[in-house]
Amino acid sequence: MGEEIATETMLRHLRSVRKHAEEAGLLGRVVQTTRSKPPVLVLVNPEARQLSEEISCRELAGVWWLHWSWDDPIARAVDMAGAMAAIRRVLGVRP
Repeated sequence: MGEEIATETMLRHLRSVRKHAEEAGLLGRVVQTTRSKPPVLVLVNPEARQLSEEISCRELAGVWWLHWSWDDPIARAVDMAGAMAAIRRVLGVRP
């Protein structure tokens, strides 16, 4: 049951990021390739398709964080302004 709750929390955060990213002009899709792997959010800049990124979400010391594919933290999962600023910068989204 604990894993199900954690997965649902990850999905909720990733879907929120996807919604904000799509509002910023990115394409996004939440995927889970196997039951044993956690879901990730795949974002693509449609104006420069080579700019894409997989974002994960996980809990560290009771706080949910968003992470880049190279494992560096992006922002707390509830800090959508901070997360979107970083995502826009990395994926080359113009203001």
